[in-house]
Amino acid sequence: MQEYRVTLRHGRDGTHVQRLSAPNRAEAIRLARLEAVEMSGGGPGWQVESCEAQPALRRAA
Repeated sequence: MQEYRVTLRHGRDGTHVQRLSAPNRAEAIRLARLEAVEMSGGGPGWQVESCEAQPALRRAA
């Protein structure tokens, strides 16, 4: 799994930023869109502004 930071935009005012783990970029975008629609209570229309792979975080032992 890779960490991704996905930024979505809906119109002029709606922005959703999410950091999540996914097996690939396409799945990260799909999951972020689902979350954005659920949180906004609205329909589709969220456009991808960016999807960046994040460096792996080192976990404390």
